[in-house]
Amino acid sequence: MTDYKNIQTKVNTFIKKVNKLGNVKAEKNFTCCQSCGHAEMEDTPNYIFYHQQTGESMKETNSCFFSHHFKDDCVREQVKIIAQSFGSSWDGSNNQTIEINL
Repeated sequence: MTDYKNIQTKVNTFIKKVNKLGNVKAEKNFTCCQSCGHAEMEDTPNYIFYHQQTGESMKETNSCFFSHHFKDDCVREQVKIIAQSFGSSWDGSNNQTIEINL
């Protein structure tokens, strides 16, 4: 349980840092699944989120996987730098989720 609390704290801090950029929306426990999350964010140019299914699996995996979409490459690069400062190996590609783990 301690690990789960630690990953929650780390994920919440990551989301706050991303939201501070101001030009990207970061959400936690957003919608039931990835498809619904992307559909609900379709009018948002730059975003990241993890959905309820990911939230439920964090207890077992000690990892959180963020779905994302960026229309602005500068924003993508800023988020990549923040993610990597949290230990993520995300390279900024569209076909890889942003993984934050303990």
